Amino acid sequence: MKLTKILPQLCTAAFALALAACGGGGSGGDSSNTNTGSVQGLSLPSTVSVVSAKDDTAAAASGLVKTLQMLPTAFNTTGTDYDKAVTRKYVWDPSMESLTMVNQILCYVDQLNAADMVNQGAYIALVDEDSCEQGENGGGAQSADQNGGTGGESANQSESYGEWTVIVTRASDSDPQIVKVWVPGDQGGPDPRDSQDVLVEVTVNESPSDTKPFGDFDLKFKGVIDNTGGTIVGLPQSEITVMQGRLRTVANAQSQPQFEFREVSGEFHTPGIGFWSAGGSNVVFDDANGNGGVARTYQYYKEPDMGGPPGSFFVEEGSYAIAFNDTHFYRGRDIDNNGIDDGVVGTETDWSKSCLARNEFNQQIWRYGLFHLNDGTFNGKAVTAGQKVKLNAGFPIQTLTGDQGFVGYYGVWLDGNGNVADGDTVTSYDYATDQTKTYTINLSPGKLHRRSASGKLLAELEGQRFYGWAQHSTEGVPDGTTYDQFIVEVQSDGQPSPTYSFWIIGGVKWQMDGPPVETLFSGAPNPDAEQIILTTGDSIWLWSDALGGSVNYTENGSGKVVFFAEDSVQANETSLNGQTLYCYDRCPRGGALPSAPADEADLFYGSMFTDTFGTWFQPDGLEHQYTISVSSGKVTITDSSAASTVNFDTITDTSNLPEWYQWGISGGEMSPASLTNPWDMYDPSIAPKTYRWESGQESWNKLITVSQNGTVISFDKPLILDYTHAAVRDANQTRVSADTAWMTQWDGAYMRLEYGGGGELWGFPWEYDPQTDRWRTAVNLKSGVGSGGTLGDITFTDESANTHNFVVKQLEGEQTMAQVSATECTSGTSALNIDSLLATAFSAPQNNLAELGTVSILLSDKPTVNDPPAVIAGETQE
Repeated sequence: MKLTKILPQLCTAAFALALAACGGGGSGGDSSNTNTGSVQGLSLPSTVSVVSAKDDTAAAASGLVKTLQMLPTAFNTTGTDYDKAVTRKYVWDPSMESLTMVNQILCYVDQLNAADMVNQGAYIALVDEDSCEQGENGGGAQSADQNGGTGGESANQSESYGEWTVIVTRASDSDPQIVKVWVPGDQGGPDPRDSQDVLVEVTVNESPSDTKPFGDFDLKFKGVIDNTGGTIVGLPQSEITVMQGRLRTVANAQSQPQFEFREVSGEFHTPGIGFWSAGGSNVVFDDANGNGGVARTYQYYKEPDMGGPPGSFFVEEGSYAIAFNDTHFYRGRDIDNNGIDDGVVGTETDWSKSCLARNEFNQQIWRYGLFHLNDGTFNGKAVTAGQKVKLNAGFPIQTLTGDQGFVGYYGVWLDGNGNVADGDTVTSYDYATDQTKTYTINLSPGKLHRRSASGKLLAELEGQRFYGWAQHSTEGVPDGTTYDQFIVEVQSDGQPSPTYSFWIIGGVKWQMDGPPVETLFSGAPNPDAEQIILTTGDSIWLWSDALGGSVNYTENGSGKVVFFAEDSVQANETSLNGQTLYCYDRCPRGGALPSAPADEADLFYGSMFTDTFGTWFQPDGLEHQYTISVSSGKVTITDSSAASTVNFDTITDTSNLPEWYQWGISGGEMSPASLTNPWDMYDPSIAPKTYRWESGQESWNKLITVSQNGTVISFDKPLILDYTHAAVRDANQTRVSADTAWMTQWDGAYMRLEYGGGGELWGFPWEYDPQTDRWRTAVNLKSGVGSGGTLGDITFTDESANTHNFVVKQLEGEQTMAQVSATECTSGTSALNIDSLLATAFSAPQNNLAELGTVSILLSDKPTVNDPPAVIAGETQE
């Protein structure tokens, strides 16, 4: 989520209250000043928090000394990449929802490396905005493609950065450091919340220290829209402020660490925007250790109620009071922020209170680093224990018109509205050689997707769950409820020589608003569950997050569940040049196509027919052949019938086609071998590898590569890793509120993971958590712990059947405190009291806009920078 989109979502987005795992109230990595010549640079905290995350690694480490001593070179030896990788943990609680954006802002700003760039002039920083999100991934029940289509995560991964312009100045070591930042929005969008630019101005007086965990800073920001041309009808034709906020440290008489945050956006600034939003917090710590203190938070949101009568609005307002010490966290909610206990209001109880234990928590890990366990070789290069697993993911580029971007395995990304054409020249600055290198863009007219099947025996997947549609008339439900999907599990019949089959053990109902509701039956085998009976030749399609998406099982005697990996044919795969592909359904037409097709028959070989249910496309029933061409940095396919290439990117108007074609046009699956029956295309035992052509107007619909002196530049694809989980490896193994059934479900479960570098290890199954109203991964790995509770020894198998001993380290995650009896917070010598805090209404920031201060810079002040990015994802380029 971009910074420009965060503010209007204060009441709907989840917040992960951030703090590094090692104590205190703030974190800035190395908080010492940074020497950038004659003037020292100052740092900001990379996070602020109310309560610190608890370090869960100490107990495990204490029992591993002997293991470390026996290892030739331990992966976590001081100075290794593993040792130096920083773990940041966050404490999430709904009372902090008004602080949704605070730590995301600090995470973004941390990537600017401002302390390294003092008085160096204006520079470009490419910011990995996605890496600063927490709790916003989706998952859970999915709709399996009944035709065998796959939509695994890997198919849509791409590099994407925000291009931020920055100036950092400091007159002397006794003067404040001033950071000015211009953040571009998504220009041209229909929603002003997306198209706003954000201007940031930070004054830093002191870096974080032991006595001042947040340092001394004042960060002011505002979102503006340049509407001087009147593009957004109904709003003033000027530079419009649509949101404004301030995060700062506060000095108090007791010299206690304190920070304050206030934000106001929407119609509180500019009438006509269509929403009202405000949030605030005030946090005071007892001391620099941050083990105790009090806090008040506030949130307000108002927007038109689309489901209500005309002129009605959805309004949410409320505040929280918080008191905490080293062991407990006590919060109460004032629903209407009036400082009065109003009893029951609607369906909620005013001044409702909860006591949480700070030492009892569940963990959710968002990002992992992957490291080598032992000395050895990897991808033909020598590696050492503890070294980061490195992939050649790509490098930054700049067009001749000045657009910044990135080229890698997934193609070319350009910031803003930038684009490239075939034959264009782009440049990249090589900091190692201090030279600018020139590359040529190779633009294919589309992308050739490849779907590769692999499988596991049913016995190897015992206990794993899948999601699927009803496909057999015998699938009844005991209570007569109609479900949108079924929850399916692989079960044994329990005999000495067991047989395995699929059982329907529950159902899923989708809601118009809110997450799906899952209902589990009594279990299986039992009268409330139902076995799926398959006869020879029967086939079912299901969905599994853990296996990467769609899976297929055909009753053919193999006993294998088949799943798929999807990637795109790359321009260096010359062995595929001349390969023939065979198509039977939705076979794309080559040659000249109309720019505005009348129907799908203009795209594919076949015709349209109409019945009582509507108008449908019908293939012509013939076999169509295509030839792959891999040449000059491009991948194309030639239609043998038309004797010309397939080129959908000439189509500019899809209004006559089904709505899904607006995102691109994709043909049917094609096999490298001729098939006797067209439906065999979806039988992985007959067609284990198939191809599919996609094209369209957008860059993601096309293969874009770069070459230098005629040589195509290659990049590493993400690692596909087979992994079998063990409960002892899970970060939540010892949680006090451990769910035995949950542990049983995933202990021994097989998963297909992918690692794309940069902390991106994905492929874990997802589940909905009703307690927090958020999605979470059902499996969360410990740092450096393997199958026997010993260091390392997690073995991964890649798609080439090579085994690797890697070790993971948690880079970023959150903790959710367990709820306990209220008496634990209100009794004893350390009793916590929040009644006096609740009795004082929070001073709503929309009632005093002057407290937000003034951002002195304008959009027009943004400097022009022609140099390549100086900082990329927090790494200064040297």
